[in-house]
Formats: sequence, structure tokens, C-alpha cells
Amino acid sequence: MITKAKQLSKSKFVKDVGKTTSTKIITVIIGFALKIIIIRLLTKEDFGLIAVLTSLSSYFAMMADFSTHGITQRNIVKEKDKYKEHYYIYVNTKIITLGISTLLFIVTSYLLGYFEYTIIMSIIVINMIIGAISTLPKVLMESFEQFGIYSKIMIYVSVINFVLQSILVYTFQTVESLFVALFLTALSSSYLYYKFVGINFKVIYTFQKVEWVKIKELLKDAFPLFAGSFFYLLYYRIDTIMIEKMVGLESAAEYNLGFSMADQVLEILWVQFIIVFYPKMIKMYQTSKELLKKRLTQVSIALIIVYGVIFLLSINLGEYIFGFIFGNQYGHSGYIFSWTIISLFFTSIFALYYRLLIIGNQQSIYLYVMIFGAILNFILNIYFINTYGNIGAVITTIIVNSIIAFIVIMQGLKLIQREKV
Repeated sequence: MITKAKQLSKSKFVKDVGKTTSTKIITVIIGFALKIIIIRLLTKEDFGLIAVLTSLSSYFAMMADFSTHGITQRNIVKEKDKYKEHYYIYVNTKIITLGISTLLFIVTSYLLGYFEYTIIMSIIVINMIIGAISTLPKVLMESFEQFGIYSKIMIYVSVINFVLQSILVYTFQTVESLFVALFLTALSSSYLYYKFVGINFKVIYTFQKVEWVKIKELLKDAFPLFAGSFFYLLYYRIDTIMIEKMVGLESAAEYNLGFSMADQVLEILWVQFIIVFYPKMIKMYQTSKELLKKRLTQVSIALIIVYGVIFLLSINLGEYIFGFIFGNQYGHSGYIFSWTIISLFFTSIFALYYRLLIIGNQQSIYLYVMIFGAILNFILNIYFINTYGNIGAVITTIIVNSIIAFIVIMQGLKLIQREKV
């Protein structure tokens, strides 16, 4: 009976990974086609502006979450009978963090001079608010492993986004039209999350105030992880902004195209897998740390092989393919893509092992590593971008990612060994 239960659990895991990964492949293909259309219709400088503004807004969107999503997911997985209580705490906390992050985004954008694009910045602020609202029911869907619904929503949103951006950008051929399309897509996404998740969880349609002490506890648990993510995204997103300020919008456009396409590879190979694997990691940590260690090793070896093959193919064909698809002016983005694959391999390994620190309630280690990584990244970027241009940012990322991945692996394995004893 136990063996059968394990087989069913394993079968569900494989099916869930298959659903999320196949769905991500579909959405990436749609996004890839959309990127070709946008790049062909807009100028290189326009695309650089889009890259800079989306990098900045995504940074503050992370601040709106304050890493409470991951902590709440962990809490619900551990105490599913108390999911309503954890959900209400999450909602109340998100209202506070969203308000603060939105205000900080407005102030920062103004100081950096981006509010000369008044219409665009106004839409981005509204999208941040809608995006935060959309993530509320998502935490229940992921905690209860409803990845079939997750896959449906991803495909629907991707198709809606493709249609809206294609029509509006083709018609008006302006950066503003693209952000209007993103606004309409955000509204559609929010509607779909609440419609589908609400079928099984009516709690998302209600609001209940909770005691401040419970909000404070969630913020306290999430703070080390948030602060770490703050510094992680600081160097993960700051590259595009630094290139724009030090070299120019066109160079930022080249870098962002190569980096974003490599990031899509990360999404396909890794992000969808870890969404499904993370709840399993929590359970293995509680029941069999030896098995968890074995699975981590197996996943790491698989990542080495897959990323290695992609790098070898792209280093020989990348510049030609990018030049052919996006235009000769973006050929250099193919070279950036190839070496970014190496840096994202270390990102994947890092993302695998730092979750051990979250499960073991050792978020403070993650925080210290991220502070170190952000400072090192900023210092190295000043030198390498000045010396080598946008490829200098890739060199910096490889160096920093490899160092922090090594540190987190050592700390994660140490935690498993200590808990076993």
C-alpha cells in the first residue's frame, strides 16, 4: 500500500512537471514570436527604453511581494488545515507592502528622470497594483498543487498578451501602445486567476482583518528572504540600467534581448520544475533528508548536462541565429545569450539549494550571501562595463553567480548534515 502511494505521488509529480513545462514551452514560443514582432516594429532605442523600464518595475514588484508568497506557501503546505488563516494574513500583509513599494517606485523613477514618459509610468504603476492582486489566489493554487489550472491560466494570458500587443504595436508603433496592451493583459490575468482558483477556494472572494502581531510574524519570517531577494534582484536587474546610463539605450537593448532570451531558457528548464519540486523538497526535508540530498545531486547533474549542450550549440550558432531572426543590428545579442547561459546555470543551482535554507528557517544566510553578491556585482560592473561594454555585465554575472552558488551549496548541505545528526 505504501509502495503504491509512493508510485502515485511520483506519477503526479512527473505529470505536474510535464504540465507546467509543456505550458511554459508554449508560452515561450508565443513570447518569442511577439518579441520578433516588437523588435521589427519599434526602433532599437525604443526597445532599450522598454528593457530599462520593465527591469525597474519588476524590481519594485518584488518588493511588493516582500517574499511573503514563498513563506505563506511553506506555511500552508505544512498546515493545510489552517490555510484560510495563513491566506488572510498574507492578504493583509500584501496590502501594506504593495502600498510602500508603489510609493518607492514612483519616487525612484522620478529621481532617475523616467517620469518624462508620463503615460508609460502611470500605466506601469497601475500594472504593479493589478499584478500584486493577481498573485493572491496564486499562493493557494501552488500550495495545493493545482498545476492543471496554473497551466491553463498561463496559456490564456500568453495568447491574450500576444493578440493585444501585436494589434496595438502594429497599429500605433509606439512604446506607449505596448504598455497599454500590458495593462489590458494584467486585467485579464487577474480575472482568470480569481475565476479559476475561486472554483475551489471561495476564501479569495472575502477579506478578513487579522491581528497586527500575525502580520508582524509573517514579515519577520519573510524579511531575511526579502532582503536577500532585494539584493539579488539589485544585481540581477541593475545591469540593464547601468548599461543604459554608462553606454546607452541601444547597448542596453542588445544586452536585454540576449539576456531575456536566455532567461526564457531558464524558465523552461528550471522555474516550472522548481514550482512543482519545492513542495516535494519540504516533505522530503521532514521525512527523509538522505533522499532529499540524493535528489538534489541528481537534479544538479542533469542541469550540468542540459546547460552544457545549450552553451555548445549557441556559442557556434547564436550570433547568426539572432541576426537572422531579429535583424543584423541584434547579432551581438546572440553572443550575449551564449555566455548568459553559463551564468544562468549557476543561477539554477543557487535557486535549488537556497530553498533548503528557507525550509530550514535559515533565511538569514541567504540574506548575507545576497548582500555580498550585490556589492560585488556593482563593483565589478563598474570596471567590466566601462572596459568591455555590455558583454562586461555578462562577465560580472558569471563571476558573481558562481561564487554565491558555491556558498549556498555548502551551507545547504551543511544544514542537511546537521539536521540528520
